[in-house]
Amino acid sequence: MVRPAPAGALRTLAGTRSYLLTLPDDERAARLADVDALAATHPDLAGRAEVDLPYVTYAYRARRR
Repeated sequence: MVRPAPAGALRTLAGTRSYLLTLPDDERAARLADVDALAATHPDLAGRAEVDLPYVTYAYRARRR
C-alpha cells in the first residue's frame, strides 16, 4: 500500500520513531536536519509537494496449546 503525504511530513514522521526520540536533543536535531536535507536533495523527493509513503504491515497469530 502506498499513501501520499505532504513532503514536510517526512520530518514529522521520522521524529516519531523511538530511535530518534531517545537520542539527546542535539543528536535528534542533527538527524532531523539530515531528513530535511534528504527531502530537499534526493532526486525522487526534491521539489515535490507530496511524496508516496509505502506501508507494509505484517501480522502474526499464534495459538497456545
